[in-house]
Amino acid sequence: MKVECSLRETTEFGSILLSWYPNEKRLGRYSGSYWAGVPKKRYPVLARADGDFDSYLDEGLSLEEVAWGCINFLNTPPPRKKYARRAPKPLYGELDLVRVEYKKDDDGKPHLLLVMTTEKHKNKYFWGEGLDL
Repeated sequence: MKVECSLRETTEFGSILLSWYPNEKRLGRYSGSYWAGVPKKRYPVLARADGDFDSYLDEGLSLEEVAWGCINFLNTPPPRKKYARRAPKPLYGELDLVRVEYKKDDDGKPHLLLVMTTEKHKNKYFWGEGLDL
């Protein structure tokens, strides 16, 4: 099952330092902490996902099923370009779910706080780089 979602853009230090690279935004950040259950050669990534999650939760799906559907959607590679030699790879690497939380903004818009793992040590869509612990 795939749940259509997108990762929310964020600045490097979020709301702590607003003037630090204010125009450059990425879709998440690598975690500098150790997470239990994360195997070696996998790097934790923290991100927020936007989407219409209330309709799936109202159908009776659990929060983890909705989060896995979102991650399945993010793991799909972009369509192949005409005359391309190789098949495209997923933009963020192969994502796996570690933890999920359901939150609402001040205006009532739902989003998911995701802790995911990827096999990519450095990715241009995420702040920082994965740590080998």
